[in-house]
Amino acid sequence: MQDFVDVLKKKNNLRLGRRADVRKIIAAKQYLETDNFAKIPDDYSLFIKYVNGVIGNNVKIYGVMPEVDMGFSDIVSKNEIINRSDKNKVIVIGSNSFDWLVYDWEQNEYQARDLDDGFVVERFSNIQAALVYFLSLDAA
Repeated sequence: MQDFVDVLKKKNNLRLGRRADVRKIIAAKQYLETDNFAKIPDDYSLFIKYVNGVIGNNVKIYGVMPEVDMGFSDIVSKNEIINRSDKNKVIVIGSNSFDWLVYDWEQNEYQARDLDDGFVVERFSNIQAALVYFLSLDAA
């Protein structure tokens, strides 16, 4: 994961949040579980331990209690606002102008889903592959 984060740090078009505090990650996981939201995937939790949110050109990857004054978005707040009918199976971890980036626990995969109709546009086996696509990176 560190190698991937190093690639992100070299991208001038991305702003990266500071590392997430492990206690905040645990608190967010507990809160989401209590409110019947889908769990935060382990590899996403690992990613935000290095980078607590990403902002790019019309794209955001949500963090856990990030520096909102810097423009970063919180995964808990965003999922509460979106309040999807499948919130106990799918967690939204990012967005751009066209798609949501989600983790679907029934399919056991990350997905890019159309903002309007929820149609699955792309599927990914791990967070790194999903972020390469969603942040428009060359394969890292």
